Amino acid sequence: MNFKIGDIITRIERAEIYHKQYNDNLGVTTDVLKYTDGSYMGEPVKYRGIANNRIYFESLKGVFKGNVHSVDLENWSEGWALFELPEGVKLEDLL
Repeated sequence: MNFKIGDIITRIERAEIYHKQYNDNLGVTTDVLKYTDGSYMGEPVKYRGIANNRIYFESLKGVFKGNVHSVDLENWSEGWALFELPEGVKLEDLL
């Protein structure tokens, strides 16, 4: 993630949430896809940074406007992009 603190970002891909599963027959542990999560896709959020293996961001609209949320870095590090507005639309119009 190459964002600056304060950048407005959004999810553009679903997060893939994995869990570790031990295979008794092979004696190995593997990562198995548990589910995908489309939370925050297309939603503008303000990037607050990374700490303690978590990505922090602030909701900019809706019921949780102003609240800071976090997701784990391992499963959510990919699939973020700068939030882009269509020409002629202001962020304030969406909030």
